[in-house]
Amino acid sequence: NGKIYRQSTIKLPPDLICGTAGAGDAFSAGLLFGFLTAMDLQASLNLAVCAGAMSLQDARTSAAMRPRKECLNLVRQYGYLND
Repeated sequence: NGKIYRQSTIKLPPDLICGTAGAGDAFSAGLLFGFLTAMDLQASLNLAVCAGAMSLQDARTSAAMRPRKECLNLVRQYGYLND
């Protein structure tokens, strides 16, 4: 449709970041989940950055992952990086 969508990342405190392995995959999974469940693109991007941020909290690839609502709660806890 010609629109450009942007989504800032979560302002996760540095002491919570344990590793980056799996963060890109978590982002992709969040984006795909949004598409497959008919979420609009902006909501899908938001879920994607939340899933990626959740993934950063453990050095292993998927150990930090939690249910969608917990991932989305990261925005309320820490806000966006560019706020």
